[in-house]
Order: sequence, then C-alpha cells, then structure tokens
Amino acid sequence: MPNAVFPTQDEKSIERWSRQGLYGNETLTDWLERAATEFADEPAIVSPGGTLSYRDLYTRVRGFAAGLQSLGLGKGDVIAIQLPNTPEFVISYLAIAYMGGIVQTLHMPYGKSELLYLLNDGRAAAVICLGKFKNTSPAANMLEIAGSMKASMQVISVGSSVAGTVDFDSPAMKKTTPCKADTRADDLFILLYTSGTTTMPKGVPHRYNGFLTNARSCSEAYGFTCRDKLLSVAPMTHLYGLFVLNMTLACAGVSVLLPAFSPQEFIDVVKTRKPTAIFAGPAHFSTCFQAGLLRPEDFKDTRFICLSGSHVPNDLAKKVDQLLLNGKVGQLWGMSEMQAGAITRLSDPEHVRLNTTGRATAGTELRIVSDDDLTLTPDREGELQVRGLSVFSGYLHKPEETGKAFTRDGWFKTGDTAIIDECGNLRITGRTKNLINRGGVKYNPLEIEELVIGLLQVRQCAILPVPDEVLGEKACIVVVLDKGKTLTLEDICTALDSAGIAKYKWPEQFSIIDSMPMTPTNKIKRDELRKSLIPA
Repeated sequence: MPNAVFPTQDEKSIERWSRQGLYGNETLTDWLERAATEFADEPAIVSPGGTLSYRDLYTRVRGFAAGLQSLGLGKGDVIAIQLPNTPEFVISYLAIAYMGGIVQTLHMPYGKSELLYLLNDGRAAAVICLGKFKNTSPAANMLEIAGSMKASMQVISVGSSVAGTVDFDSPAMKKTTPCKADTRADDLFILLYTSGTTTMPKGVPHRYNGFLTNARSCSEAYGFTCRDKLLSVAPMTHLYGLFVLNMTLACAGVSVLLPAFSPQEFIDVVKTRKPTAIFAGPAHFSTCFQAGLLRPEDFKDTRFICLSGSHVPNDLAKKVDQLLLNGKVGQLWGMSEMQAGAITRLSDPEHVRLNTTGRATAGTELRIVSDDDLTLTPDREGELQVRGLSVFSGYLHKPEETGKAFTRDGWFKTGDTAIIDECGNLRITGRTKNLINRGGVKYNPLEIEELVIGLLQVRQCAILPVPDEVLGEKACIVVVLDKGKTLTLEDICTALDSAGIAKYKWPEQFSIIDSMPMTPTNKIKRDELRKSLIPA
C-alpha cells in the first residue's frame, strides 16, 4: 500500500508476545484450511439461504479466489466489499485473503460522494457489491463512481447481473485452480475506516498477526468452541461484526447470518437458529424491548450476549441479563484502530458485566492520563491510551495524523475519556472532544445524555458545547422526540435536579430537531450537528 507511513512496533514487545503465545504465525487462510480439514462436514455458515459446511465454504472460497485472479487481481491489491451479512460477504472476505489481497470494507448506507472518497483513498482495484438493493443498483452506482476515480476499478455484482460488471456467480468466477498467495502473518490484509464523526474518515490498515491473534485470544477468553453458533447483529463491514466473524473462524464455529436487522427478523433468527452467543448494539435490544418481542424462553440456548458499539445504559444491560435463563450479558470496548481492547468475561461478577467493558484483552495495555500526560491512579477520570499487539501502526497516507495519534513512548491516544478501577476494569465516560468547558470547569455530558434518553418523550439526544462570551462554552442539548410528544428545557432541568445533577452541568440551550445526522455505523455526527446550531 504505497505512501502509507507506519511506525514500527517495539521489537522487545513482539518478543514478549511471542513467548506468551500471543504473536503466532497465523492468517485467515490458515484458519480456513484447518477448519476445512478438521471440521469438513460441520456447518460454517447458516443463513436464510441454507447451510454451508466448511468443506463447501473452502471450495467456494478457492473458486472465487481463482476468479479474482483471472481478472488480473493479485497480492497487495485492495478489493472493497459493500455487502450485507450474507454468505457472499464471508466468501469474498476469505477469497481475497486466499489470493493475497487486502479487504476494504464499505458500509451499505454510503452514498456516491462518500464511496468515491473512500475508494480513491484506499486505491481499490475492484469492488464487490449488490446488483440490486431496494430501489437502487449499487453495482450501477459503482460503475459511475469508477468512471470518476483516479485509477481503474472493476465492479463485481452479487445477486443481479448488471451490464458492465462481472457477475459474482458466473462460471468464470468459480474456477477451481487458484494460486494460493505466499501470504505472511505480518502482511496487511484489512483496510478499515474510522467513523468520521468529527473529521473525514481515516484509513486504518491492519496486519494478520495482531488482528487475528486478538480475535483468537478473545474467542478463547469467551470459551468459544466449534460447537458455538455466533450471531452478529452488527454488519460485518463494521469492525464489530468483522470481529465476530474473526472469532468464529478462530474457533471453527458457526456464523449465524442476519442480513439486515429488524426486530422481528432478529427474533425469528434467534428462535430458529438458536445462537449460543449474540453480539449486538444497545439500540438493537432497546428497539426489541419497545416492540415487546423479547421472551426469556426464546433465548434459552444463548449463554452470552455482548452489548457494544455505543454507550450501554445500566438499566438496559440489567434487562438483557435478566432475559437470559442460561447465560449472561457482557460488554466490550474496541476501535477500528485495534479491534477489541477490553472485554468482560463470563466469570466476571454482575456489577462488572453490567457497568464496565471489563479488563484489557490479552497483549493489550491500558492507561488513563491527565491533561498534562501523567498516568493517573485507579478510579480517576482522564484520557484513555492503549498499546498492544493489535494496535494499528498508522493511518493510511496520513503521517501527520499518525504522529499526532501516538505518544513518544508508543501509546495510542484513543480520544475516549475513561476510568479504570483497582481491578483493571474499564468504564468509558465519553470523548475528549465532547467535554464541556464552562468557565474553566470541564465536565463530561454523557451521564446527562443517558438521563435525558431515559425520559419517555426522547428518542435521541446529544449535548454539545456552544460558544459563550462570558463562560467560553456552555451546553446545548439537542433532542429528537417521539411522534406527538413535547418537551421543554425546564422539563429537562427538573429531571436533572431530581437526579441530583449539579446545576453547572445543566444544559442552557435547547433545540428540537426531526433527525440526527448519523454515520453509517449509527454514531451521531457531532461536528455536523454543531455547525447547524452555530451561525457561520
């Protein structure tokens, strides 16, 4: 990947991880070949279209890898995937790895301008997407985008043939004699992008060794085996969903696929496929609770549910935990820059699982620092920094951004504010860029957002700093209300007063909007929202 600048990892750390068995020589192809040999007739994928065994998956992967090579694609080429959670996504992901390519993930909601930027930035040589999706043709859109790109890009369409594209299911893409790439564990294999909540998305390349070792060690920490069936409600184009797929491949388990989330479809999959582990966002379960669809008897086979992707209210975590007759709820914290950084274990006590994201993953170190970069003692809030085997080396094409993101001693500045308790359990409290600085007193608005979200009228809310001539900054709360509901700033302050929130933290401006600007990963675009509130 030309023009990328990557700080080298500390050799002493690599040696230490290797001695601990945390820095193994493993690739996706290694995992697939092992599973196809040891668990050939066992299910690898179950989806609305049926079941695919590991033998069949291996055959499909090799055939598609040969098809990609027949298009002139080879080792080091970036191939983008814009697909829902379907067998074609898994086949593409593994086939690109088999022929030595680098996977670039693209979220389904991205529009043409976003796609053009990302594909140009990643220098994609090809893209795999749906021929038809709802009332549009992603493949046709990609052809149009390809015409505006700096370099040539081939388009492979899935599900429907589109003139000018290569058909995913054509005989030419099912050849049987691929040339397996001489892939090493320190090769780049995946190109993710940050959410872009405050700036343009940044490319985050990862190498096999750290990323896969992180997934394998987490799979082992959860106790997953080949008998486990893992369901990701999050899309696999998102780090969270990809992490679940990687863990499933690490233990040769079963990937239970849900192409797109809706409360009813999710419950139907839980009832029929009986996943043993479910990875979802808080909003997924909140929506299902609101629809009255969640019954404990439907989750009797589920031994673990992980909630992650955004802040998890304690009350919601408790409700999901009580839903499980034979399982427990847990949480994790991760980033595109490192995959999973902290997880709760099933053996953790309830208060840890419900209130924190658990302890650091194997090979990961966490610390909290003050504004003047001093490491803080337990139970003090500050900026979270991380280093370890799965932390990326640097942003694609952005050496200056990379330099700003790391400390001189190699710690990555996450931008999260957090607290680590005496037992090493991590609790995220917010984002450094979202702090309110009112008259020199800084505070995190996350607890206030959580209280306001609990009000019956409120569907979404965000608290933002806005300029003030006297105080420097003050807080403005922006809300999206349920249809037909009303709310005033006085109502909010009354609720905060009842909850014992100090008055200096109360919002002083109030705005009701119809909808929040959101990223494809369902995070509020706070910079865009702030600009809409502050006159130019």
